[in-house]
Order: sequence, then structure tokens, then C-alpha cells
Amino acid sequence: MSLIHTAELHQVEPFNDLVALLRHAAAVALDPPAWMPWNYTTALARLSADPAPHRTDPAPSARRAPTAPCHAPAQPRRGAGGC
Repeated sequence: MSLIHTAELHQVEPFNDLVALLRHAAAVALDPPAWMPWNYTTALARLSADPAPHRTDPAPSARRAPTAPCHAPAQPRRGAGGC
């Protein structure tokens, strides 16, 4: 059964449910059962009552820097003739 079908069975608008999951991804990761279609409005109410900010995206320092393709070394090794 899909998330959309489950939401419909519980008289929840599937689009609103999925948008809430995406907007609050960090909170969903911490407590997935609280974000099931039949619970997510309660989870939203708890978040709005909580004065602490909730980040939905990783902190800039947690993001990975882009890496060079594996076939092209970032710095040539001594004696290496390239690829």
C-alpha cells in the first residue's frame, strides 16, 4: 500500500501529508511513527508549540564538498603521467 493510498484511507489530504514530510525531514528522521498520515497533524502541532527551531536541511558544515571524479586525481602524484 502506498503513502498516498494510506493517507486517503485516513481522510488525510495526501499532498499536504507529503509536503509536511519533506518540510520537516529532520524531525521525521528522529521520530518516523509520529509522521504517519494519521499522526502527522499532531506532530505538526507539537513542532509549532516547541520554541526550539528545527532544521530541515543539514548544516553547511555537514554538507559534503564536491569531489573530483574517481578517474581524475585532485593532485597528480609524482611520477604519474596523468590518467
